[in-house]
Amino acid sequence: MNNKSLQAYSDAWNAHDIDKIMAFMTEDYIFEPGSGPDKFGTRYQGHEAVRERFIEVWTDFQT
Repeated sequence: MNNKSLQAYSDAWNAHDIDKIMAFMTEDYIFEPGSGPDKFGTRYQGHEAVRERFIEVWTDFQT
């Protein structure tokens, strides 16, 4: 990811623009945060699972 793309991703994340964020992801994208009930963090695979998790994060940690 180049600096321009990284800035666009960061801007989309800060704006909570899920459609723009997901445009950076492939259909089989895997998100593995280091948290959750699983030993090494919970794994989210695929557009829908990742999309739902990101929205949950924004809901849980409102700014």
